[in-house]
Amino acid sequence: MATANFYLKEPDSKGKTPIRFYFRFSENKQKRKVLFSTKESVHPKDWDEKNQKVRRTVSDFYGLNKFI
Repeated sequence: MATANFYLKEPDSKGKTPIRFYFRFSENKQKRKVLFSTKESVHPKDWDEKNQKVRRTVSDFYGLNKFI
């Protein structure tokens, strides 16, 4: 089974931190993981961890969420 998630690189950061994309899957009974940078950054207080998206407190939240 494959899973795809977005996480902050440093969720306890005092400033902006990169948003990362994790893709996990199994191949020949071995678990694999791929990590990509979205090249977008956000302050941890503006990140909704549960829904894995940027909160409305960011001026371009719609564009960022559409991108990721």
